[in-house]
Amino acid sequence: MVEIGELDLACTIVERSARLSARLPEPLRRQVAELTRWMHCYYSNLIEGQQTRVRDIEAALKKDFATEPKQRDLQQLALAHLEVQRWAVTQTGSPFAPDFIRALHQRFYAQLPESMCVATTSTGEKTPLAPGELRDRDVEVGTHLGPPHELVPDLLGHFQWRYESAEHSRLQRVVAIGASHHRLAWIHPFSNAASSTTSAPWTPRSPPKPNGFSCSCAKPCAAANSPAAKPAASPAPATAPAAPR
Repeated sequence: MVEIGELDLACTIVERSARLSARLPEPLRRQVAELTRWMHCYYSNLIEGQQTRVRDIEAALKKDFATEPKQRDLQQLALAHLEVQRWAVTQTGSPFAPDFIRALHQRFYAQLPESMCVATTSTGEKTPLAPGELRDRDVEVGTHLGPPHELVPDLLGHFQWRYESAEHSRLQRVVAIGASHHRLAWIHPFSNAASSTTSAPWTPRSPPKPNGFSCSCAKPCAAANSPAAKPAASPAPATAPAAPR
């Protein structure tokens, strides 16, 4: 259940967003949106320990890549981050849909060099990462032990049903974006990088271990970069896991 304080904050976000939009002409609004994507890219990767300076990102946009392999990889990471954010806002479907989440992951990692498309086990073993493919083994992320991989498809189905519920008010849907970000990171649907497909959420990062994988890479936030899901009645899965908050 959403608390009154959370609804007040959501109301403030909606009010200030509308006020800002009303003051900005469309060309400037687009520039502010693009600047926000750059901020998201920069700080999300910084949190992950994968800092790329703004001037390096600007150089990469001009196809002027560094000669040092690690720095070049980080430039490509930033470009992928920006591109996927731009792609996400053009999507009209539900940002909670499993197909969208998989497509987000696939588009992001398909643009990265092979050196960054790997999943690392707690023993240090590196295996190829399949973009868009749900994990086929259990994972441990820091102190969080992810749910069994066999449950991931059902958990994602319930995730969509729960967060795009037709019973949510407009303000509750704003709160649901933040809550869903946390829940997607908890599910950790991929072998690596639930964080940029989540950020912490599932904004845009979260990563590290026995019998499992540790995350090392970031990936862009679905809910924060997609149009808000319109309320639509969706039947609950026949065997839904315990409802997340």
